[in-house]
Amino acid sequence: MADIKAAFFDIDGTLLPFEAKHLPASTVDALARLRKNGVKTFIATGRPPVHLPYLHALDGTP
Repeated sequence: MADIKAAFFDIDGTLLPFEAKHLPASTVDALARLRKNGVKTFIATGRPPVHLPYLHALDGTP
């Protein structure tokens, strides 16, 4: 099996449950474990980049 180098995630309904104000602790932990294992994590979203600074649910998430 090939090593995973990168993982891409949608925000709405994937990383961030609908109507949630913050990422669940389990999601933050899972992302941290991926990064610890050398997997680069990215957001792939249909949101325009101008909206991302206002998405405070990601505040403090590396």
